[in-house]
Amino acid sequence: MKFNLFKFFITSNLVSIKKPNITRINPVKKSLIASLIENIIKFFLSFTISIFIAKKLGPTKFGEYNYYLTILSLIYSFSLFGLDSLLPKLLVINKEIKEKAEWLFTGILFQAFVIAIEVFILFLLRNKLSLNSMFFLVAISYIVKSFENIKYYNLANRLGYINSKLQMITIIFSSVLKMIYLYVYSDLNVLLLIILLTELLRNFLFITQIRLNFKIVFIKKKFIFILKQGFPLFISALSVNLYMRIDQLMIKNMLNNTELGIYSVAVRLTEIWYLIPGMIIPIFFPLIIKYKDNKKEYEDRIIGLISILILISIVLIIPLILFSELIVNTLYGLEYLKSGYILKYYSFLIFITFLGAFRGKYLVLENKQKYLIIFGIFGLGTNIILNYTLIPSYQSLGATFASIISQLMTNIFILFIFKETREIGKMQFKALFTIFKFKTHLEKLEI
Repeated sequence: MKFNLFKFFITSNLVSIKKPNITRINPVKKSLIASLIENIIKFFLSFTISIFIAKKLGPTKFGEYNYYLTILSLIYSFSLFGLDSLLPKLLVINKEIKEKAEWLFTGILFQAFVIAIEVFILFLLRNKLSLNSMFFLVAISYIVKSFENIKYYNLANRLGYINSKLQMITIIFSSVLKMIYLYVYSDLNVLLLIILLTELLRNFLFITQIRLNFKIVFIKKKFIFILKQGFPLFISALSVNLYMRIDQLMIKNMLNNTELGIYSVAVRLTEIWYLIPGMIIPIFFPLIIKYKDNKKEYEDRIIGLISILILISIVLIIPLILFSELIVNTLYGLEYLKSGYILKYYSFLIFITFLGAFRGKYLVLENKQKYLIIFGIFGLGTNIILNYTLIPSYQSLGATFASIISQLMTNIFILFIFKETREIGKMQFKALFTIFKFKTHLEKLEI
């Protein structure tokens, strides 16, 4: 069933596909360089400003702020509905520009629809969850985040550097507003307003890339395809993101905002590094898909990518373990000193996350996404049980151990229970034992 909805704008990069030799730089290298610059700027500005915000707010208000951020991150994660895996795949395997445009439009419409449903559910639960009016303005603005799906088209065509340019503009804009906030304001609602303005700018920039090329129609079959294919990924994301965030929600409800604020510092100092797999994997995903019909070349590239991620994680973990308390004391001050002790253990999650970062993408490529549901539900159940058991006795440290154990189980050990998922488990271990073949891995990834 098809019916005209409106004329959709296709990114100007659809035209630039026909002119791949715009630059002498390898597009993969160009995207990597741009992404590296973007993430260095993002890391420096976001990390530095978050430290001053934590100091200004103090552990209690900082805990409340992170509570809002946690719910907003869950809204976005659930709304992806597997689009972060499905769209790159669909945009690579479909060669026709019009077909790509239809998938892109369907993805944008689908995500906007899911976010609207999520916001409505949260509105019904607003009193129970202690959510204020400003939070809902931010949540509603997240509907425009659906236009960020344009980035998957850019990545599928080795044009990731365009995404990086747009993200850098947004990061600088957000940072300037937050610096003004640090000098002038102290109200949490102002911070939420900054998030709202940042999201509007980011998606406005993605929309301004586009020019009118085709009349696009709403295609019911494509919408249903995303619903069917994405549902297992949605259930998985629901479970995974809940078990990644449930510790913070449970600390708030079982302990208090102060303890959550202290715990959030350790989480932030760890999770800030998770952007690295998020930066690297999308750039190489189209390359890996290209070699899918050649099993050896396909697996070699997956092993190489995982191996590089493992090596990076080890480099990051060592100083965090050795100097955790010194880092926290220097950056956040004595009132957050307990965070340093938590960080010493929590940082181990960097290794587990980097090791299992490609697991979901692999299962989607192999059409085995149904296992993501099993893994997600298992991880969520394990984490809830462990949190209820450990938080009363060990407080934030108990939540840390619960996260480590549940992620070890779901990212590594459970892969070997099912015959269909053992292959990626074996590749993870091969990657672990080939981390020093760095040059070979880079060559395989065409860097």
